[in-house]
Amino acid sequence: MSQPFTRKLKLISVDKDVGRLRGYNEVHRREAAAFKQLYEDLKAETTVGVKDSVNNFAEKPIKDSSPKTK
Repeated sequence: MSQPFTRKLKLISVDKDVGRLRGYNEVHRREAAAFKQLYEDLKAETTVGVKDSVNNFAEKPIKDSSPKTK
């Protein structure tokens, strides 16, 4: 008699675990998508910042830092 009862309990707990894991999986998918978007945004910002820095550096005249000899 106790076997069918324990099997039902195991099935119920397995169903709960599967539901819980599906929920976790969905949360992880959303978090991964958010981090990917954040990474892409930061990468785009950094690329623009580096290009601006290089362009600004190229526009400035290069100073002669060698010691002057007379």
